[in-house]
Amino acid sequence: NEQTRQNEAHIQFYYEEDAQEAIQHLNGKMIQGQNIEIEFQSVTGRQSPPLQNNPRPPLPIPQQPTQEEDQKTLYITNLNSRTTQQDLELVFLGFNVARSRLIPGQTYTQPSSAEVHFLSDKDAHQALMHSKDLKIDNNMIEIRYKILPPPQFNRRQIQIKNLDPSTNKRTLELIFKPFSPIDINMNTPQPGQAQIKFTYDEDGEESLNLLNGRMIQGSRISIEFQQIPGNILQQSNPRPPFPITINPTEDKDSKSLIITNIDPVITKADIELIFMAFNIENFNIKPINPRFETRKGEAFFSNWEDAREALIHVDGQRVSGKEIRIKFNRKRQIQDENPNQIQQSGSTLRTLDIDKKSLFINFLNPATTNSTLTEAFRPFKVINCFIPTGQKGTKIHGFAYFSNETDAGNALQNLNGKKIDGNKVTIKYKQILPPASLPQFNRREIQIKNLDPSTNKRTLELIFKPFSPIDINMNTPQSGQAQIKFTYDEDGEEAKNLLNGKMIQGSRISIEFQQIPGNIPQQQNQRPPLHAPQNPTVEYDSKTLIITNLDPITSEADLSLVFLAFKVASCRIGNNLTGEVTFGAEEDAKQALIHVEGKRVDRNVLHVQYKKKGNSSIQ
Repeated sequence: NEQTRQNEAHIQFYYEEDAQEAIQHLNGKMIQGQNIEIEFQSVTGRQSPPLQNNPRPPLPIPQQPTQEEDQKTLYITNLNSRTTQQDLELVFLGFNVARSRLIPGQTYTQPSSAEVHFLSDKDAHQALMHSKDLKIDNNMIEIRYKILPPPQFNRRQIQIKNLDPSTNKRTLELIFKPFSPIDINMNTPQPGQAQIKFTYDEDGEESLNLLNGRMIQGSRISIEFQQIPGNILQQSNPRPPFPITINPTEDKDSKSLIITNIDPVITKADIELIFMAFNIENFNIKPINPRFETRKGEAFFSNWEDAREALIHVDGQRVSGKEIRIKFNRKRQIQDENPNQIQQSGSTLRTLDIDKKSLFINFLNPATTNSTLTEAFRPFKVINCFIPTGQKGTKIHGFAYFSNETDAGNALQNLNGKKIDGNKVTIKYKQILPPASLPQFNRREIQIKNLDPSTNKRTLELIFKPFSPIDINMNTPQSGQAQIKFTYDEDGEEAKNLLNGKMIQGSRISIEFQQIPGNIPQQQNQRPPLHAPQNPTVEYDSKTLIITNLDPITSEADLSLVFLAFKVASCRIGNNLTGEVTFGAEEDAKQALIHVEGKRVDRNVLHVQYKKKGNSSIQ
């Protein structure tokens, strides 16, 4: 209510508290170059009484900003297009505005938005508290804390948390050896933590993706990239490509590696740490031979992809001063090439056949060579002869190969019982084994081995819940084992791929498909497509899921088991029975949502969704 006296105005409020706060926040402020003075109006008998005598209702107290929100900046939407930046700063004049930015709508008629930054978080909080149902130029504004931009991370430096106090630097050196760390720092302000630096982004990324959530000396570690101060993205040169690794040939075991040049001080446990990232199942190390300076061993993996990645990342790495060498292992021979060593009886023998184009020659003179043997068979048009090396004793044998059965038959008829280089030899057709048919497996039934004796059925129910098991049998003849059945092949395959080699209650389990008796493949229907959620928008945290409708008996440890297959980084449940689970990678979070949404855990059906940034769901 402007008065006739120049440079004065009278303002009336509904509540006395409003007037008191107006004086508190605005007295002495500068408006258009003038410092204003505010005082209460003295009441005379002719003036109207106050509009309200009752106390002002309590103002709504907004929630405190989360870590994803800027506690000094408010974000305002639905501003009238006529509202200027100067108008906006006048509205918040009483709360110490530091700066503001107006963001016009795409067209003149569309609402604008703005960011208002205050000198302190207390000022921003007061401004937010006083702005509920606030109209500016006839528009009801919407106001909240500004969501911070996603932080930038240094992918060449990782932070490890939740390390067991007994974990030392050498243990971490072995575990992270495949990714060529350049520095490991365990002198951190917080106990149970370490920082590791790498030369290339790719090394840091792979170490996080493959080792986050692993059990190290009884503690499940979590790994995060180091945040870059100031949100300035650091540049990195791309990692040079690894040497090309040829895929294993038919004579190689694609899931087994032979490792040589191992320093004698390296133990089996050390090697298992080095290959932890690649789900090593077992490692056999040869006894120390005093004649040699190094040792060798065999490493076994659940699939050829893990074995190949292990070879790529570890071959040539220097461990305790020795560059270890790795290659695919040879397949174990079903039958020795020497037919003298073939068993002739027993219920487990496979049917033998003969190769009528090849001859087996026994009792050769130890002095006989490939050349002299070939010369003896030359009249019968032999292609070549071969004497395996390394034979001992009197039963030296060799082979002769022909282009057709007639020539081989003539050689057998004419030379059997004759002398070659002074030794009377015996000759017969070479015996061969028919090709072994590959065993058939029931991919809807898995066998779990190496379970800790304390593991019970409920633990397995929680761990395999994402894959909808229909039966879990722990009454097996062998201790530490269990059998789990699924409705679909895809469920069994995913359970094996994602959980094989995981640590459960201190024991690293192994999972195999159940072999089908009689090698008869079983038929089954294909699994219906799983419901794939839409990719999260920028308003949502793509690595964090919110789980609601939890049963009160479900604990944080239980919830961690439900998500074990998806590399959980952290898991917690609030007092409001809402869970929050964070993963090491976006794909893990997505797969966890797909597989767990709608699953019944204990007595309740879980609801899973991405966490909204700035929303503190855990109380």
